[in-house]
Amino acid sequence: MVAAVDSVLERLSAAGVRQVDVTWDNHAGETLVKVVPLRHLPEAIAKGVGFSPVSDAFRSDGVIDGAHRLARPDGDLRLRTDLETLAMLEPQFGWA
Repeated sequence: MVAAVDSVLERLSAAGVRQVDVTWDNHAGETLVKVVPLRHLPEAIAKGVGFSPVSDAFRSDGVIDGAHRLARPDGDLRLRTDLETLAMLEPQFGWA
């Protein structure tokens, strides 16, 4: 796995990528993003990227559902980066 990560880091760096978007869809169908600097990608793969699940309490119209169990801070989600879904977004601007 380490060799695969090193190979991906080399390829991304050579293409000018400086940061990687970690994206996921919440229960309201919204795509959310966390940005990871390329140098921290190995840690994002190994340990995940933290995100508070409080966003799951938002409805699709943007209003917080006060009855939702996550309508208040409740720990931390760990989002694991999957190299197999990596896509170049705008490498000329440093994004993958």
